Amino acid sequence: MSLFGVLTVVFVVLKLTGVISWSWLLVLLPLLPVIIMQIISMIFIHQASRKIKKSSSKW
Repeated sequence: MSLFGVLTVVFVVLKLTGVISWSWLLVLLPLLPVIIMQIISMIFIHQASRKIKKSSSKW
C-alpha cells in the first residue's frame, strides 16, 4: 500500500471515530494523486495501442 493509501485509511478511521471533523473531501484528498496518475496511465496506454494498431495495419 502506498503512502497515499495509508494516509487515506488513517484519515477515514479518524473521521469515523470522531477525532477529526474535516469534510469528506479533505479526508479523501490523498486519493487524488493516485487517481490522476491512473488516468494519465490509461490515456498513455490508449494512445500507444492506437499507434501500434495503425502501424500494424500497414503491413
